[in-house]
Amino acid sequence: MLDAKKFMTAVLTGIMLVSTCGCSFSNNQKKIDEIVSVADTFAKSACYLDSNKLLSTVGEVSNSKAEELKSKLSMTDLSYDESVVKLAIAETMSYEVKTETAQVEKKEGSVNVVFTIDDYEDAFDGLVGYSDVFVKAVKARKSVKQYTVTLNLYKGEDGWLITESSLEGLNELYAFLDYEITFCADTKDLFDSSKWMYCTDDNYVNTDVIELDIWFDSAPEEKLYYTVGKDGETIYASEPTTCGTSFNAIFDVDYRGASRTGDYLSEGVYTIKLFAVRKTDAVITSATVTVSISDEIDPDIPMETSYYTIEDASFASIADLGWWDYNSTMIADDTYCADTQTLAFSIQINGIGPQLYYAYYYLGENEGSGTPDLENPVYDSQIVVQKYKDGTVYYNMDYRPSELKPGTYAIYIAADEDSLETPLITATCMVITQTSAEF
Repeated sequence: MLDAKKFMTAVLTGIMLVSTCGCSFSNNQKKIDEIVSVADTFAKSACYLDSNKLLSTVGEVSNSKAEELKSKLSMTDLSYDESVVKLAIAETMSYEVKTETAQVEKKEGSVNVVFTIDDYEDAFDGLVGYSDVFVKAVKARKSVKQYTVTLNLYKGEDGWLITESSLEGLNELYAFLDYEITFCADTKDLFDSSKWMYCTDDNYVNTDVIELDIWFDSAPEEKLYYTVGKDGETIYASEPTTCGTSFNAIFDVDYRGASRTGDYLSEGVYTIKLFAVRKTDAVITSATVTVSISDEIDPDIPMETSYYTIEDASFASIADLGWWDYNSTMIADDTYCADTQTLAFSIQINGIGPQLYYAYYYLGENEGSGTPDLENPVYDSQIVVQKYKDGTVYYNMDYRPSELKPGTYAIYIAADEDSLETPLITATCMVITQTSAEF
């Protein structure tokens, strides 16, 4: 016969056991959910480089450790280019909290987080360039790295907190913040100097072109472009182009935006600015020059001396002219010694000048006189101006004979070979029998 009392006791005991076990299971799962939630906040903050939110999930942290982490994640010590690249790397980070690894025992727990990040070392292998080149390499994603971080937690008064020691697990993940990247030099740092060409004291007179020549210590890796302003208004922008260790920014009467006065650029204050394409708001250099128009010939240059005559000065604005002493063998402005190797008549001009023609004539052993046989020079050539780094511009009309006879030489400078009867300039010089060592 069934003992009702014993049966009811057994049933109640079973119900209590089931109830107790269910409560224990439910309580444990709640703790696991809590530590997984904290781990998720920690991991997300780690990927976003949000040091404040990350540290809010960690228990007591020394001030030095907290400041070190904040400084690293803020990248305040990095250059602009480096921070751009490393932010791009950070954007590739993702994570997964491995809930199946979560463990809880009383007031302690742990869980693993797997972080994934692009393999930047693989992407940057052999790479040289500016920040945009490295960012493109990151986005191309050749391969990835994964790091497993074990987070240890404890139950505090306000909930679950991650231990300070768990932060050490981020060292490998954050190694990219210390990774050394070698960039091309910033173009602005390569800038050496600039000079307005073909003008004196930054002032062009009667010119159809202005030119700012710019020099670099080494060739920039990026494209450059320049703008031209007149009286404060930008009137021209060039197309981007690469260059070597020098860059020529030119603007003439035929360029878009130019205004003319006859054959010349209109008067005004012109400014040329050079830019790097990569940073369009970064001016590499800027220079200003004045353009003026004048009908006057330079009064400081005599029209005639004992050894040259300016027959027609309309071809250019002359700054200086005379015989040049390449070999240190001249004893006067128009007298060379016998050991001279080169006769050289040079004309320095302001602005620009056309192509010219010149012819040397030997007039005889004595002083010589009269007009040479214009159809039979001992040497003739065409010539264009030569520009120098200091901004000076010359016609260098050289004659280097295999044998230089003593006597008188004449040079005729004309617009072309057919214009020798109406030369622009004529000049004479003497070659004596003594050598320079005798003086």
